Amino acid sequence: MKNKRVNLQDWIQIIVLTFFALFITSMIFIADVFVPLGVAVGAMYCIVIFYSWLLPGRLSPVYAGLICTVLIVLGLILSQSRAVGNEIFGMNRVISVIVIWVCTALVMMAKNGFRSLEEARDQLEQRVMERTKELREKQRLIEISKERYKSLLESAPDAMVIAERNGRVQLINQQITNLFEYEKDEIVGGSVEQLIPERYRRLYKGHRSGFFDIPDIEQQGRVVELIGTKKSGEEFPMEVSLSPLETDDGDLVCAAIRDISFRKNAEESMELYSQQLQNKNKELEQFTYVASHDLQEPLRTITSFSEMLMTNYKDQFDETGKKSLRFILDATGRMSQLIKGLLDYGRLGKSDSKENINCNDLMVDLKKDLATGLKESNTKLEVSDLPVVKGHPIELRLLLQNLISNGMKFSKPDEPPVIHVKAKRKRGEVVFCVEDNGIGIAEEHRDRIFEIFQRLHNKDKYEGTGIGLAHCRKIVELHGGQIWVESEPDKGSSFYFSIPK
Repeated sequence: MKNKRVNLQDWIQIIVLTFFALFITSMIFIADVFVPLGVAVGAMYCIVIFYSWLLPGRLSPVYAGLICTVLIVLGLILSQSRAVGNEIFGMNRVISVIVIWVCTALVMMAKNGFRSLEEARDQLEQRVMERTKELREKQRLIEISKERYKSLLESAPDAMVIAERNGRVQLINQQITNLFEYEKDEIVGGSVEQLIPERYRRLYKGHRSGFFDIPDIEQQGRVVELIGTKKSGEEFPMEVSLSPLETDDGDLVCAAIRDISFRKNAEESMELYSQQLQNKNKELEQFTYVASHDLQEPLRTITSFSEMLMTNYKDQFDETGKKSLRFILDATGRMSQLIKGLLDYGRLGKSDSKENINCNDLMVDLKKDLATGLKESNTKLEVSDLPVVKGHPIELRLLLQNLISNGMKFSKPDEPPVIHVKAKRKRGEVVFCVEDNGIGIAEEHRDRIFEIFQRLHNKDKYEGTGIGLAHCRKIVELHGGQIWVESEPDKGSSFYFSIPK
């Protein structure tokens, strides 16, 4: 209905304008026919030409010019009887026609120019409308993004702050208010330095200014430890993870803040505990050395006098006395071995330096040292190609020697020992294996055998102090590796240990 009403108004306006145009034209025509011949009334048709500006249609001035020209000619014909011999009359008609078409040309130019301006205005309005629509859509998307970002910020487990280059806080989440005990409006819009103790604020400003000068790749996930202060004035250690944000409003920084009071307390406790443990270890090592050294002297005395009695007074003892002396000598021998093993165990790991060890060369030397025992036990020792590892040469040699010696010792009575030493490179480490065909180990004893002074067999059947495999575990742990065994009774054992590359 609104469009029809507008069209009807346009038609009424056109009819009224046309009526006035015709009325003015008829008045000028009548005046042109009946006024004295010397008056150039035809030039008044310019009024009609200028009035045609208001008429619809791009060519309305041309149509008005044609009508006016026709009326001038018609007026000339009607006034012909009065104009005989009057040259001024004819000249006036020519001037009127020229004036009409000059005005027509001017009006056409002006109307075309105005029309171009209207088209440009319409195009501009259309573009403005489209651009406004785009901006509104972008604004809507920005608002949606902001809401989503706020939701993500609120759902973050850490306290989050988004600040400008100058330190002005733009956005925070609820965790910030919980952590620092401020209200949101007390932080947003203020300086982020208010969350730092005053004595550290100048230093923090320098860190913040330098952060924006660092390349983006290095900025990502940058973590610093600072001291935070709550509204109450209570200070606490915090870890701040910084990340840059590029926005239309400029460069921003997103800070994820975490209270690390518990971790710091735990670190201090661990450091204190570690120091106490080191002190205890030193005391224990000193005690072990002193105790072992002090035990050696009376033990040597007992052994010497027992040997002297056995040598010089052997004939004066009956069989029971001789047997008792042999028990004393055997016991002191075992005690001496235990003390020596205890001292060796305490000395392991004294050197911190590591070096590249060619395990093939190490096994060549070890075979020479074990040659007598290998021959007496009829042991076949096979060695595969071994790699170069980084470690402690003496300790690694002792480790392999103990494992090979165990393979020789715990062999089957009716089957010569066969021992195979090999290694396999794995990701980040080398895994060695010392495999034998001996008596094997029951599953329930596989962990127990690596504890100090643990024996699975009677000392009369298999000699030893119960320290060898404890040595092995300590040496492997010294290198940062692990040791374990895979075995079944009567099917042999495979001792594995790893050495990091």
